[in-house]
Amino acid sequence: MPLNRIQKQMLDFNAATSEELNAHTSNSSIHTTQAEKDKLAGIEAQANKYVHPANHSPSIITQDANNRFVTDTEKATWNGKADTSSVTTVDNKVNEMRLSGVTASRPVPSYVGQMYFDTTLGKPVYAKVLSPATWVDSAGATV
Repeated sequence: MPLNRIQKQMLDFNAATSEELNAHTSNSSIHTTQAEKDKLAGIEAQANKYVHPANHSPSIITQDANNRFVTDTEKATWNGKADTSSVTTVDNKVNEMRLSGVTASRPVPSYVGQMYFDTTLGKPVYAKVLSPATWVDSAGATV
């Protein structure tokens, strides 16, 4: 299949570009002075190759309010603090428990004396025994 006019122009352009490139690279004095060549010749191979050190002295690191070093003693102190994930505060318990509702919805009491307003009875009841849950009214009658 013969080349069309555009394909021929592209081949001619590529050939001309390659010839010009070869001419410039073989005659580098067009772009570089002798002084520049001498200067470049005096630089050893890979002189600009940076190698990051494996370790740094702590003195080169800037500390501020958000970035500080911690000693092993400080870490041990922090790690030795009480685990509060299993601690239940009174505030947490108050938020978790139902404070009122029908008799059938009474919560499992968390502590003796826990109050629950029983809307079926229309009065507050109090946990007397935790397990099995026993509730009494203000007169002490089991309800």
